[in-house]
Amino acid sequence: MDLKYALRPSLTLTGTINPDFGQVEADPAVVNLSAFETFFSERRPFFVEGGGIFSFDIDCNDGNCSGLFYSRRIGRTPRGEPDVPDGGYSSAPTQTTILGAAKLTGRIGNFSVGALNAVTGDEDAVISNGTLQTRQTIEPLTNYSVVRARREFSNQSALGFMTTFTNRNLDASTKFLPGEAYTGGLDADWRLGPKYAIRGFLAGSTVQGDPTAIDELQRNTVHSFQRPDASHLTYDPTRTSMNGYGGSMSASKIAGARMVFSSNVGFKSPGFEINDVGFMQRADQRTMSNWMQIRYDKPSQQWLRSFRYNLNQWAGWNYDGDRLYSGINVNAHAVFRNNWATGTGGNINWQPFDDRATRGGPGVYGNAQRSIWAYLESDQRPAVSIGVFTFNSTDGKGTTLHDIGPNVSYRPSSFLKASLGVHWAQNIDASQWVEATDDGRYVFARIYQQTVGIQTRLNYTVTPALSIQLYAEPFVSSGNYTNFKELVDGRSKSYEGRYQPTVYTGNPDFNYRSFRTTNVLRWEYKPGSTLFVVWQQGREDSVGYGDFNFSRDFGAVFDAPAKNVFLVKFAYWFNP
Repeated sequence: MDLKYALRPSLTLTGTINPDFGQVEADPAVVNLSAFETFFSERRPFFVEGGGIFSFDIDCNDGNCSGLFYSRRIGRTPRGEPDVPDGGYSSAPTQTTILGAAKLTGRIGNFSVGALNAVTGDEDAVISNGTLQTRQTIEPLTNYSVVRARREFSNQSALGFMTTFTNRNLDASTKFLPGEAYTGGLDADWRLGPKYAIRGFLAGSTVQGDPTAIDELQRNTVHSFQRPDASHLTYDPTRTSMNGYGGSMSASKIAGARMVFSSNVGFKSPGFEINDVGFMQRADQRTMSNWMQIRYDKPSQQWLRSFRYNLNQWAGWNYDGDRLYSGINVNAHAVFRNNWATGTGGNINWQPFDDRATRGGPGVYGNAQRSIWAYLESDQRPAVSIGVFTFNSTDGKGTTLHDIGPNVSYRPSSFLKASLGVHWAQNIDASQWVEATDDGRYVFARIYQQTVGIQTRLNYTVTPALSIQLYAEPFVSSGNYTNFKELVDGRSKSYEGRYQPTVYTGNPDFNYRSFRTTNVLRWEYKPGSTLFVVWQQGREDSVGYGDFNFSRDFGAVFDAPAKNVFLVKFAYWFNP
């Protein structure tokens, strides 16, 4: 059950009990071969509506930001692994149940305010061994709280703070998780006249728990305290708490007829940890970047509506002084008078140092890379519109990436729109991580990976009150590993000095198939009151060979085991 109540015209209370978010479009399928967690945007209406007030950005990439609050931590997949005896089996839920949640959002005078509290329940795995069944907790009862406020001024400046709290009710089987985690921060956006701004934040974190939980935090790839070549880190498996801090500052020119720019510096200490209810891929980092844009927004008489080009420069180091990455980018974008648009750009990334390459072992130098990308989009106003994006990169040592994504939209009338997008990628990585073996070797290999996804959408407005939305995406990704090698000197500047051939008897090859569809019928049977009828299906399977065959693999997508969700949701608006 959901409830929305206006406490006052500018302040809204929203509550939910045992929500089911089945009417939400499925996440796209991905194959993540990196050391870091994949970020998925929030899609659930309870968290999306009014969610902007809870934004406290830590990391941003081309406008996509993550920070102190990541609502998808609430209702996440349980993280415990059941202890299954030989010959037994287990069953477990795929999501944590949200028992209830409430949030207050809006304005009080010159302040925009938000407060959220959510409780998720104990989740148990059922372990069977013949006729005997036992239960084991794999995610404990947890309370999440977030408080946010921003004071806004007449010149568009703002000062704000945010705090988050995570508290878990642990038992013997869940002590691998922290019992308490707290974060807090201050942020500012101060305008120096109409054209210039200084922005920044300062945040801190503390996590407390059993030594098992803090040890796991120290060793995950966000922190990697156990790295043997990190003189600035102290790994202690007996610790019961971990503390850290982070911050950033930027000076920007935010308005002007021709030029805008921004210069940024940032830092995250090795112990900075926000992932209990936030999102951060890694700590132990100092960064800097510069961006400048030259723009012409006045239409020319012959060809252009607008033209912009950007210059970018960036670099990052860990707290030991290793330069993790550095590069430059130049790109340009044009909109023509016929409303077609195009853009292109190129990157140069100088030799990086990956201190997470061996997942807790020594760091490894990579190779410098060069890349180029481009896109073309037609006028969106006609019934048929098209677009295409392509990306290509190489390091000159056998690592290449080719990526292309054409799409087409068909809108014969205002009430019907269909779209089809195809994504094809070929990734050849000469030094893809495989595993750390029991005899102390760090094994890498050449991977030949192909990925194809086909995304379709249909939006049909039958009447102003009745609409149908269909979404479907079959997806296949295969990876074939050859030329196995072991790391001998990760700090050698030459590729040949880093690795030597090795014998590896495992089989990391994969062929992953997925199909996801969400189909929603929405009927607004009276103003403000709606009925949703939803069917959602997910199919997923993986086999142990790495070659790719389009007809075989996409045919097998629909043979994979299926999970179906049927949902009816009824909403009624009380309008006194």
